[in-house]
Amino acid sequence: MRGTTRGQQELGDQGKPIVQTTTVFETPRPLPPEIFRHTFTLVPRVAVCLQVRGAKGEVLLARRSLEMETMPGAWHYPGAFLWRGETIAACADRIARKELGVGIVGEPRPFGFFEDLDGDPRGHVIDLVLEVDLEGEPAITAETGELAYCAQIPPDVAFYHDRILRAAGLS
Repeated sequence: MRGTTRGQQELGDQGKPIVQTTTVFETPRPLPPEIFRHTFTLVPRVAVCLQVRGAKGEVLLARRSLEMETMPGAWHYPGAFLWRGETIAACADRIARKELGVGIVGEPRPFGFFEDLDGDPRGHVIDLVLEVDLEGEPAITAETGELAYCAQIPPDVAFYHDRILRAAGLS
């Protein structure tokens, strides 16, 4: 994957460079794991979560695969972190395909944004929750151990997604 480098050298108070270059990648991509984890010590991370409603108003949740590094086996909204250069709509479609095995129909609709400073053990996360319609029936993928439409909040919910589920009308 090719990137372009642009930037300038700006000197700080002690004459040391504080900005040397910025690399802009042509295609959005995830960070290497060690850099991804380090970013939580620097800035809040933006995640996109999908809210899919069942026929009776239930909310589709995914159980995290037991191989996941963070909160394995817990229920959560299907979601992922936004990549640099990726639009929110493209991120939502990536999540649907990777975690639910189907794409999105139409445009994602904002449901709300939520943040928690310590609900994610990795650090400060801001969740953009989008209501979406799927192209077909969701299916278990390598990312999800189980899927279920929930009318009530399960006892083992990851992160702080129980707050989001309450805002969606579940108890």
